[in-house]
Amino acid sequence: MFVPLGRHVSFFGMREPAPKRATRGYATNFFAMQGPLLAAVALGLARDAIASLRERAAAKTPRGGSMTLAQQPTVHEALARAEALLRSARAFVYEASQASDALTDPTPEQATELSATMRLAGAHATAAAIQAVDLVYD
Repeated sequence: MFVPLGRHVSFFGMREPAPKRATRGYATNFFAMQGPLLAAVALGLARDAIASLRERAAAKTPRGGSMTLAQQPTVHEALARAEALLRSARAFVYEASQASDALTDPTPEQATELSATMRLAGAHATAAAIQAVDLVYD
């Protein structure tokens, strides 16, 4: 397969900020954007876990119990904690993404800071999603 010069990206080039040009679409390197992008999967799974528990809680009664899950305060607490984890993680991802959109011509220091923030947002969102799912299924 022939790829014309200027229409390719080297693996090592993906670690560098985007070249300066009028149509530049992002302020940081390719790998920094992967954190928030991949965290979206974990956040979606956690959102579905919370929705599934809410749906089943009204009809499910634990063995040996007399109340449905929806009537138990511990289930309310777990759902609330899971919801808080999910929403705060998602807010951090959105904040990092908006910062990336707002930064059109970053200095090298700004690009490094943005890269770290985006990676942190992605890692935090994934960890929070795991905690949320654990709360819902425990």
